[in-house]
Amino acid sequence: MNNKQADISGPIILLMAIACGLCTGSNYYSQPLLNSIAIEFGAEKTSAAYISFIAQSMYTLGLFLLVPLGDMFEKKKTIVCFMALAACGQLICAFSSSLNWMYIGTAISSLFSIGAQVLIPFATLLVRPERSAQVVGTLMSGLLMGILFARTVAGLLSTFMSWHAIYVLSGLLLAGASVLIYLKLPEFQPKKIVYKDIFISMHDLLKTQPILQKRAILGGLCFAAVSSVFTTMALVLSEAPYFYSDFQIGLVGLVGITGVLLGPWTGKVFQRGDEAKWTRNSMYLLVISWVVLLGAQIHLLIYLAGLIIIYVALSIIHILNQNVVYQIDPNSRSRLNSIYMTIYFSGAALGSIAAIYLWHHWGWIGCCMFGLALSISCTVINTFWKAATQPVPSMNYE
Repeated sequence: MNNKQADISGPIILLMAIACGLCTGSNYYSQPLLNSIAIEFGAEKTSAAYISFIAQSMYTLGLFLLVPLGDMFEKKKTIVCFMALAACGQLICAFSSSLNWMYIGTAISSLFSIGAQVLIPFATLLVRPERSAQVVGTLMSGLLMGILFARTVAGLLSTFMSWHAIYVLSGLLLAGASVLIYLKLPEFQPKKIVYKDIFISMHDLLKTQPILQKRAILGGLCFAAVSSVFTTMALVLSEAPYFYSDFQIGLVGLVGITGVLLGPWTGKVFQRGDEAKWTRNSMYLLVISWVVLLGAQIHLLIYLAGLIIIYVALSIIHILNQNVVYQIDPNSRSRLNSIYMTIYFSGAALGSIAAIYLWHHWGWIGCCMFGLALSISCTVINTFWKAATQPVPSMNYE
């Protein structure tokens, strides 16, 4: 297929959503398994927790260096290549004999798991403009579902088999999905652009587009706050008063399905032009979630309530941000996504490392104060940063 406007079918969109879930979910299998991994390798829990930091950091590096290639090379083949390499990294994790090999496998897998971030802007080019926002919501729901079920399935296999099993399964599923993507998706040739020019144009986009600046910073701060919850979930639930198994920890993460279910609805919110209102409301929810999470070690229901609120808030913020950013320049969507997601996951990486440090020195209360401070900062920035509501015109980003 050339660059002619297409309108792909529902089953193909479903395949792309599943692929997004498999790609991104592969970065989260370790989160409920940290206690088991630490025990097997005779390491401290905080040493095992660095797996999460490596995953976020390498994913961020891939977003910056590799996602822009989607505007340079044929998109389908680029996605397939990334997914195949991510599968190799998962298999290295599966057969790791030490924590260092886990670090290496995680680094490789996470670096190339950014296939989803080429798929999502690619999908917007394969449907009619009026379907674009809803398709983004559907693919983001698949991505978030992958993250949620990654934890649950990882915990299940670890409890009844071995934590190694999830990485074997993930490697095989990623390889299989890459074959289906190759067979079912149309080809889409981008305009010719030199790799160096990609980064020059990315610099120009970030410098000249206040909408991109604001949405990327808000996304990064929000995900930094939420990432501190992801990183410490196994630490909170494996200790008093819970002492949960890997499987039970994975089940707790399923409350995030509330955020997943909001994906298509959030796309419709954008189409109605209500993104400013719901961005503001989701910021308020983020602040409220941290107030609730202060009681996470008192009772499970308090923890679950806080998790539900924080998942809902992040889902709305992120999907609205992506839809706003994609409208800046349709020909630069991979680069726009690269800029936004690099800053977004830079926040996640910083949130992960900060959570490990704060947990070690001040426990859960330190993590909560960190998340609350970031959430309040997001609300203040969103309120007082009056960025333009329309893209800056007449710039050539090719």
